[in-house]
Amino acid sequence: MEILQFFSLEEEPILYTFLLFLFNNVINLLIITSFARKYTFKPREVLIYSVLMLTISRTFYFVMAPKLAETHGLQLISGIFLLIFVIHMITKQRKKVDHSDLPRIPVIVMLFIAFATDYSICFENIRITAQLSNNFLEVAFGLLLSLIGVFILFRIFTELFMRISFFAYIASGLLAEVSIMGMHRDPLFQKGLQSLQVVSENIPGFINRHISILAIDVAILIMIIGIVNQLKHRS
Repeated sequence: MEILQFFSLEEEPILYTFLLFLFNNVINLLIITSFARKYTFKPREVLIYSVLMLTISRTFYFVMAPKLAETHGLQLISGIFLLIFVIHMITKQRKKVDHSDLPRIPVIVMLFIAFATDYSICFENIRITAQLSNNFLEVAFGLLLSLIGVFILFRIFTELFMRISFFAYIASGLLAEVSIMGMHRDPLFQKGLQSLQVVSENIPGFINRHISILAIDVAILIMIIGIVNQLKHRS
């Protein structure tokens, strides 16, 4: 964010949006790749639907950003959903599976999962973009280009998941950090945090100051649990 401002890229909405959402798109790609790998979706099918759905949903978030920012519970629910997904990723037994025996979930189900988690992943950047630009078409085009720019790497990510199992656990830790930070920004979470002043006036301030450290600690713990779990199944 600071780097983009340093180069005055906020004056170029399309380029600014493209760069701002690159990291968010990598997170989305990790989620979608894990499902596509397990349920053997066709890459072209995944790419087209994912890019279109996420472009539409993020454009909607952009238009509704002021109201969504004041809505209690949305980022909290999305963050919890994402954290559950992470826990599922690291606790399931990783072994070779005959994919032909797996139930084929509809593409719409996979896209709904990506949609549900994307709110927590990208909303802060959506809010920032809405403050810098009110040009609907420029932002939508920047979002589309950013998604395409990352999702063309789908095959590479799939290969990484298949050949380097530890890569999935690094991704899980990253997702856990994003989910915690998203929940922390939710107005409902902040309201609950302020209620802890009854116990001690220092608790809300302490948590707010150290939430990023907590999120990183949880991310590292998730990675360790996943790697240990993997080593157990190999032995």
